[in-house]
Amino acid sequence: MTTTAALSFVDITKDYAGARALAGVTVSIGRGTVHAFVGENGAGKSTLMKVASGAVQATTGRLFIGGTEATAHNPRQAAAAGIAMIYQELTIVPERSALENVLLGNLPTRAGVVRRRAALDAYRRATELIGCTVPADARCSRLSVAQQQLLEIARSLARGSDVIIMDEPTASLGPRDRENLHGVIGRLREADRTVVIISHDLAEVLQLADQVTVMREGAVQRTAEVSDWTNGSLVDAMLGPAAQARRYRRRLPAYQGEEIALSVSGVRSGTVDVPRFDLGKGEIVGIAGLVGSGRSEFLRALAGADPVSSGEMRLNGSPVRWPASPRAAKRLGFGFAPEERKTEGLVLGRSAAWNIALPSLGRGVVSARRLLSATGPMAGRVNFPPSRLASGAGTFSGGNQQKLMLARWIHAQSPVLLLDEPTRGIDIGAKAEIFELMSDLAAEGVSILWVSSELEEVVTHSHRVVLMARHQLVEPAEAVDSVESILRAVFDLPPTRQEALSS
Repeated sequence: MTTTAALSFVDITKDYAGARALAGVTVSIGRGTVHAFVGENGAGKSTLMKVASGAVQATTGRLFIGGTEATAHNPRQAAAAGIAMIYQELTIVPERSALENVLLGNLPTRAGVVRRRAALDAYRRATELIGCTVPADARCSRLSVAQQQLLEIARSLARGSDVIIMDEPTASLGPRDRENLHGVIGRLREADRTVVIISHDLAEVLQLADQVTVMREGAVQRTAEVSDWTNGSLVDAMLGPAAQARRYRRRLPAYQGEEIALSVSGVRSGTVDVPRFDLGKGEIVGIAGLVGSGRSEFLRALAGADPVSSGEMRLNGSPVRWPASPRAAKRLGFGFAPEERKTEGLVLGRSAAWNIALPSLGRGVVSARRLLSATGPMAGRVNFPPSRLASGAGTFSGGNQQKLMLARWIHAQSPVLLLDEPTRGIDIGAKAEIFELMSDLAAEGVSILWVSSELEEVVTHSHRVVLMARHQLVEPAEAVDSVESILRAVFDLPPTRQEALSS
């Protein structure tokens, strides 16, 4: 393993409309090493890697690839320089074969005809290095996420990439596939490839990496050999010296209810394991956890959007059949606002009124006038401008789109709301309105289970916080009241001296 820098960032800054995402980042990544970047959500890790891959242009600073400065950097030039980035959202073409995906844009041809033997040889060379055994003619839509991920890595090798960047590579993998990917990363290192991983799994980072860089608020806090880090020191560096002051008072009055609206037990969905969970009538429960911990998968299983292999459910004390589809979940009284509101929640080409009324629409034709009349009160309830109900849902801001999702389930009179990242990508004013609405709905007896990557929000706007770690839901032994207490519970670290004295 050599120490030549494969990738160097020098005083990199990136500004977005007055907000600084990267603040003078300087760090070097050694050739033939595994280098991990960790930090809270929004620390700048992914933005920095997008600068390397050419997907984002730095505002100021210099980028060096293998000692040569990259100028006017874009994705095509980054690929030519040997940089490959594998995102959480994989870029596999589902209806194409494994071979076509690995050699995408790089199929050997002669006179416009694919040279099948040469293509198979190239596929074999790319897949053998990482131990990928997917048949060349396998249709990718039928492959597991782990297999698709291996094909993305093979694609980067087929293109001659020397630096492979992986954003949360194991977030959606089960234990066996995760262990297999760890082996792949080890083989890439042995082959003198450089691997950069962004991960919230600190145990994984300490197991895989040679060096670790901690980022906070767009800046590098420290880069050191992995032997210099522990779980505790990583958390301390991620949070900073002001962590003890970062405590957030719950804005809601204490939950006083005793009636259980929803109770589930023995839940298994994919890799998600929930031994037991209860949600009170009129209670707001936030799920805290890291990206890839299984938070969204649990909500999707409850909403019938993802299948379960086992699980029992009771509503208001009565056993019910687990919903096998979102339609079945809606009939049981669940309202689900998915994380991807534009692709899974809303029909962007339809009007705002139509989107609000969607769960209640029959098969007959409903006049525009009736739709506007029926949904007007719901729009007013969520502070959505009624005058814009006839406009297409795709024309609105993220905040107004999220309000449409909430108005939909208020209109449907759903007694249980499942909200996945309801404040992602919206401005602070819209956030305040959504939190106020959640509080009002809870006061009326609506039960809310919600997920947010902003841990401060979860603490501040929930009656109770539960934790999701490594795809398991757990009730913390002590109430959590800070980002630090959440992270320490997630990583099973001992409490700080201050926490011990106050308990």
